[in-house]
Amino acid sequence: MSIASFELQMEASPELRKTVQDLAAICSGRKQGHLQAACEMAVEHFQSAQIHAEIRSCLLSELTNQFGDAGYEETLLAVRSSAVGE
Repeated sequence: MSIASFELQMEASPELRKTVQDLAAICSGRKQGHLQAACEMAVEHFQSAQIHAEIRSCLLSELTNQFGDAGYEETLLAVRSSAVGE
């Protein structure tokens, strides 16, 4: 996954995009707000957002390539998150 996928998801999810923008503004001091509440709201919006169809298709394709048609559904995976500039 890449920053391009994140940007595509943000374009497709205006409510999620606004939540992330608000969180960033609170973290940087550009906006007054309660950081914990903003984080909780972001988590809720990420959990409830539908994954963009193109991203979902790419993920399922790659999982099928790696684990077979149904193997990925039974496989536990670790997710690594890194900063954009890393």
